[in-house]
Amino acid sequence: MATPDPQPLMDVIQGALGPVISAVIGRIGKLAERAARGGEFSLSRWLLELPSAVGGGIMASGLADWLGASQTVACAIAATAGWIGPRVIVEVILARLKAGKGAAS
Repeated sequence: MATPDPQPLMDVIQGALGPVISAVIGRIGKLAERAARGGEFSLSRWLLELPSAVGGGIMASGLADWLGASQTVACAIAATAGWIGPRVIVEVILARLKAGKGAAS
């Protein structure tokens, strides 16, 4: 049996690495802002939010690729997604879906 070619997977990983790092930095920035306003900044909180930031970076990479945007744009989208967080993103998507359903009725 032939060994699968690892290159496609490596291409995906290399393409998503910058946006993932950008999303993590965006999330750290948001947590640091909260701390500056008197909120708590703890390692456990950051570790809890890390998977969301990584997922946001992967999604931003896919979105930028779908839009035909550059790697710089992918990183900007990812940093923004990391900053605003997954809750806001989901709320925006749900609002758009509900608005679309209401228009079709």
